[in-house]
Amino acid sequence: MIKARSKKISMLLILAMMMTLFVGVGTASAATDNVALTIPEVGTSGSGVTLGTLKITESDATVGSIDGGQQVTINLPKGVSYDTAPTTGSAIGNYVDVAGLVPAGLTAAIVAGSSKSLTIGITGAHPGTANASLSFLFNAAGVSTVTLDGPDEEIAVEIYAPNSGITQGNVIVARSTSAGTTTTVMEEKTVAVGTNKTVGTIRIAETRSNGVKTGDSIKIVAPSDITIVSAAADISAANWTVASETVGQNGDGYSQWTIKVNPTAAGATPGFLNLVLKVDVDDRDFNGPIDFTVKGDNVTTQKITVGKVADYNIEVEAKGDPKTVKAGFAGQGLQDLTIKENLAGSFVNNRDFVLELPSYAHWQTVPTITVEKGNGAFAADQTVAGTTLDNQRHKLTFTYTALAGAAPTKTEFTFEDLKIFVDADAPEGDLTVTADGRALGGDFEVVLGKVVKPVTASADATDVKIGLANQKASDITITEAAAGMLKYEVTTVDDDYDKTALTVAAGTLTNNVKSKLVLDLPDGVKFSNKPTVEVTEGDLKLKDYDVKLANNGNQLEIPISKTSSEASTIVVSDIEYTLDRTVPEAEVYVQITGTAVDCIEPNDEAVVKVANATTVTPAPGDYKNEVSFVIGASSYTVNGVEQAMDVAPYIKNSRTYMPIRYVAYALGIDDNNILWDGVNRTVTLMKGDKVVQLQIGSNNILINGAAVTMDVAPEITSDRTMLPARWVAQAFGASVGWDEATQTVTIN
Repeated sequence: MIKARSKKISMLLILAMMMTLFVGVGTASAATDNVALTIPEVGTSGSGVTLGTLKITESDATVGSIDGGQQVTINLPKGVSYDTAPTTGSAIGNYVDVAGLVPAGLTAAIVAGSSKSLTIGITGAHPGTANASLSFLFNAAGVSTVTLDGPDEEIAVEIYAPNSGITQGNVIVARSTSAGTTTTVMEEKTVAVGTNKTVGTIRIAETRSNGVKTGDSIKIVAPSDITIVSAAADISAANWTVASETVGQNGDGYSQWTIKVNPTAAGATPGFLNLVLKVDVDDRDFNGPIDFTVKGDNVTTQKITVGKVADYNIEVEAKGDPKTVKAGFAGQGLQDLTIKENLAGSFVNNRDFVLELPSYAHWQTVPTITVEKGNGAFAADQTVAGTTLDNQRHKLTFTYTALAGAAPTKTEFTFEDLKIFVDADAPEGDLTVTADGRALGGDFEVVLGKVVKPVTASADATDVKIGLANQKASDITITEAAAGMLKYEVTTVDDDYDKTALTVAAGTLTNNVKSKLVLDLPDGVKFSNKPTVEVTEGDLKLKDYDVKLANNGNQLEIPISKTSSEASTIVVSDIEYTLDRTVPEAEVYVQITGTAVDCIEPNDEAVVKVANATTVTPAPGDYKNEVSFVIGASSYTVNGVEQAMDVAPYIKNSRTYMPIRYVAYALGIDDNNILWDGVNRTVTLMKGDKVVQLQIGSNNILINGAAVTMDVAPEITSDRTMLPARWVAQAFGASVGWDEATQTVTIN
């Protein structure tokens, strides 16, 4: 059984091998390559239309597929027909490239034909030594060209060759499309109002060859207030010839450029025009894009924007985010500044422009100016000689100069190294630089910096009384805004920076000044003693041993010993104030100043201020004035303030006599509490809960009704009541001092 089955399988394998040996013998299999040598774009209608050549070629492996005795039929699709229908009497060379029927020995003849199809018969014998091919033509003028009458579509002819080795099927030999153009903006420009302005270049191209016919017109229509002034020299053409061009006004009143063109040759590559559009801008108020309309014969209507009209103008802008600058400091850098033209010629030649800082900021040096592009410059290499500076150093003035003998080009400048110093009382927020002047033709504002205070200060406000000493006030907390705000050494600016003769360089600067923080009190308020000063947070170091009172106790100086590397806090505690009677009822604001926060000499402008006390009027008994009377002088002083009297004090029997009214004033008694009884010749003084009475010629003084014997009696001199100063002062709790050398009586 096994041997019989093996023999049967062997026979099947032998039969299969023998069948492979006979492939290709007998009727040839379909084995040709059918292609269109070109696939042109053609219209959707018309006669004399050329389609692509159809070529049928044997492949290397199927030599003999095209052979004698075969027939090949070409059927045209719907809407396509031969201009001249082939017949058996037609010359085959008008429809088939007979010379291309290779190898030699094969020939062909028309077997049948109509306006829709062509059948040829192949005769002769294939030698079997080379690839045969034949080509069907649709381009013999007046003969095999076709007529089209159909929609946009691909045009495919059918190859019908049954019982042959020729591959059957459809081959695309053309594409029919509607005639039209595409308009493209190749270049657009911004121009100013004026004449003969080149706004840009456009290209008008056929979507297919021969879409635009001989004598067709292409029309470019300008918008209102624009007149086209282009000429023949502004046209370049390819695969078209320009028959004529004219510029005029169309029937609607718009400026129009009309160009007539002719195709170079039928069936050629699609044609196109490049047009340089030059215009006059008639309306001085015209501003914005220029929209042209392209239309014409076999031209697709399009509205295109070619360039725009703008005023001569300048742009001024920061090159990045604003830089942080500290109030009170020198050597502060602002963000770089760019000034550029939108249109060439916007800068006005030999005109000045100004870079102006706000009132609290001052130019420290002249910026470095780089010409990024264009052919403008600034006068005198940006030194002091070429730049003017106002005496407050707010305004830097430059002169713009165009390159001599050259047409202006768009120019752009960058201003770098913008160094300033800033007043201590500068407000926090945006630092805006104004660029203006005749060279720019307008004013521009740009934010180049952001001002921050180097420290903040906080405190509660406690009540303190006018005219009293040693009154406790609240602690003051001073906090750095960031690490390193309070420097050990600073650069200060001399207070003569506002002189007319200025130097822009560092001649006005003093470097490496040892800094100190100063707490400055308002007039009439003094520190009663030196407060306690300590750093409670951070690593700022103070010269504790040099902390001291200054300016007769009106200021507290705190020297900085080491710059912080982390934001630090200073607390000033154990604060006591002495107030004279000139201090108004209001909050007591302590000003934070000194070289540590104010770079401009004399370094006394406050960077911040804080109220740690509020003044109030004390009860009458709370006053403790210091009053001085000089024997023989018709004036006296109250807390250092000189006051006039109408009578001078004198000494009698080793006792000082002073006018009653002014002694009362010195004790804080006003006119309403000074009573004179002319009948009884008595004087009554009232203050708080005290009533004191004296009688002319009597040695008794009544204090709240209790009699006390004096060793001297009041008297009248020059119509003025004169009282013994010591007895009256002591009756109201005041102390009396006597300076023999200066003949001065002091009442406290």
